[in-house]
Amino acid sequence: MEQSAQLVIRFLRECNESKKNTDDVIQIRKVGTVFRLTIKFSNTVSGDPVVRIAELPTLENVVSYCMSLLSLMLFDSDPFKSVQIDMPYAPSVLINTANLCYALPTIQETLKAQLNVLSGPTTTPKHIFFDDCGRVY
Repeated sequence: MEQSAQLVIRFLRECNESKKNTDDVIQIRKVGTVFRLTIKFSNTVSGDPVVRIAELPTLENVVSYCMSLLSLMLFDSDPFKSVQIDMPYAPSVLINTANLCYALPTIQETLKAQLNVLSGPTTTPKHIFFDDCGRVY
């Protein structure tokens, strides 16, 4: 069975052997009529991995969730080093958190475009076209 396409947001900590496998990850996949978010993070007290699953009904709900989380990172006292966005129909992007405030509008538009593609037919399209700014058309 073919794995469904997904969008993944990774919150990367400093490269450090003592913090290995402590990156936080959000996987977003369209399942039926909803978007399923699988959120994996480390418990800040014990360091144990935690997995939560949420289902959001609309693309707008998913974008709002992601953007509020990314915006909140601007105020984190112990910030991640970078954010990596692995998209189903575009190359991965790695953004240093120091530059995150400049990237938020572009991230929002990219999330909308990528999630629109995920909302389409259940089969993977043969051709997807992007304009010069990376928007799907």
